[in-house]
Amino acid sequence: MINHVIAYPFVEKDWVVLVVPENMFAYMLLLKRGYKKDTYVTFDFSGNVTVTIAKKDYQKYREEFTFDQLCSSLGNLFIEFLELYKKNQSSEIINRLNRI
Repeated sequence: MINHVIAYPFVEKDWVVLVVPENMFAYMLLLKRGYKKDTYVTFDFSGNVTVTIAKKDYQKYREEFTFDQLCSSLGNLFIEFLELYKKNQSSEIINRLNRI
């Protein structure tokens, strides 16, 4: 089941933050309480999506993507996953991740 976890959620007053950390166990064991140094996607309750890419993560992809391309790609991916979830097609999310 842990291999199906792709993000750790923080539900805040005005938005939901989905953190995509390098070490998911630190979040799951509540060893890490903040997310500002990790990559995360924020959904506000008006439907706006914001992506923050951690410097350490961008360093891994900077030769393949511009910063804007990487942010856009991650945001669109999470929007697609949310749409699949809303359509009760969660298994398709796992299938897509397994193809990567």
